[in-house]
Amino acid sequence: MVKNNNKIILIVIGIIALVLFLNWDESNPCNPVWNSDSRYDAVTFCTSGEAIAKADEIGCDGFHTHQQDGETIFMSCTEHPSLDQFVMSTY
Repeated sequence: MVKNNNKIILIVIGIIALVLFLNWDESNPCNPVWNSDSRYDAVTFCTSGEAIAKADEIGCDGFHTHQQDGETIFMSCTEHPSLDQFVMSTY
């Protein structure tokens, strides 16, 4: 029974890897940079999860989004004043 479970686990992992590979779009990678001011690049991300993690690290809450070059980018902190204060004092 254990051998069958291991085979099932390996099959599931293989299917997940295949799905991830087939959904990979190298022609359109996320480019999380803030065109207006490069000091904000360190707090600009491709996902909300990354932005929230950085927000927790720098002492603010949540994230906000911007549209840039047809893509949604995520920036740490729910409001710019908190983010601006961090960026201006760090970079």
